[in-house]
Amino acid sequence: MKSDIFKQRAKAFDYLFDALVVTDMQGIIADWNKGSEILYGYTREEAVGQPVNILHVPEDIEQISSEVISAVEKYGKWTGEVRMLHKNGDIGWVESICVPIYDSNNQMIGAL
Repeated sequence: MKSDIFKQRAKAFDYLFDALVVTDMQGIIADWNKGSEILYGYTREEAVGQPVNILHVPEDIEQISSEVISAVEKYGKWTGEVRMLHKNGDIGWVESICVPIYDSNNQMIGAL
């Protein structure tokens, strides 16, 4: 029964139109859906294992990182608009949300 629920959740995650990027605590991409493939141009295989910073304009990375970490620590989430970097080098704007992911012991293990 539980495995069916996990399969359904995985299917829903993959078929959402919005880009969903899951990272670990080191900012490494742990999962990636089809919406992310469309928005950023990387396949799941190319993205998983890469630093999330490949999705940001290099000169914005430091500001984004400090702003997101501060807001997540203070408010439990961050929302804002950031410049994104497509695999082909194109730059665009995206509205983004970052929320922490917790394990069963309520320890933060990553972000969505």
